[in-house]
Amino acid sequence: MVVVEEFLEGDELSILTFSDGCNIKSLPPAQDHKRIFDGDQGPNTGGMGCYAPTRIAPKSVLKVIDETILKPTIDGLRREGGFCHGPHFGLCTKLIHSGVPFRGILFTGLMMTKAGPKVLEYNVRFGDPETQTVLPLISESTDLIQVMLATANGHLDSVDIQISDKFSATVVVAAGGYPGSYEKKKEITLSSVAKDTVVFHAGTALIDGKLVSAGGRVIAASATADCLEEAVKKAYEGVDAIKFEGMFYRKDIAHR
Repeated sequence: MVVVEEFLEGDELSILTFSDGCNIKSLPPAQDHKRIFDGDQGPNTGGMGCYAPTRIAPKSVLKVIDETILKPTIDGLRREGGFCHGPHFGLCTKLIHSGVPFRGILFTGLMMTKAGPKVLEYNVRFGDPETQTVLPLISESTDLIQVMLATANGHLDSVDIQISDKFSATVVVAAGGYPGSYEKKKEITLSSVAKDTVVFHAGTALIDGKLVSAGGRVIAASATADCLEEAVKKAYEGVDAIKFEGMFYRKDIAHR
């Protein structure tokens, strides 16, 4: 068998969308940084950082994505079948019996090409580091639990998701050597961080009362601010509060 795929060139875009099987509500568009080194060099990773909302997806483009990609995807799943969930809630290519609506989070990876947005991949879960970046942009007036319940129970159109007029940035701190071989059990020390800055644990563990590294992408700092530049600055100040041997992170998150 020969598979011929179209080569897609452009900037990547990530969209996280709540779906109750009929209705959709998307969170602000985000841009992940997959390459390990500054300037988008080196091998791909699970994501070295992210920012949102990205300027490559204005409202007019998001409208096109909703109308030509996201809504047809959800409608097609409801009419023809649904995603089956694997052990990590990843996307399975096999479709289960028809008439099964998809309820949950649809993670759509897109490429912004000269011909418009095109789908790279789907996942059926919150993905990182986009989730750590976009969730803090949800206004305090929005109850995320109510949004999730409405999503699960099929009445997403009964709730509003208010988005704050802010920007968000996330910087991932990885173990030295990642995405290749890397050492674990490096002791981590954390200092306090500023307001509107959050440290998210990923590949960490507690051993004998000490916080240590336990994965490739170890920990991340996220921050929100009134402008993107300030959010990025605060995220890197959050990274300064993290210390462990061999730690590595990109210095150019949101450089685009």
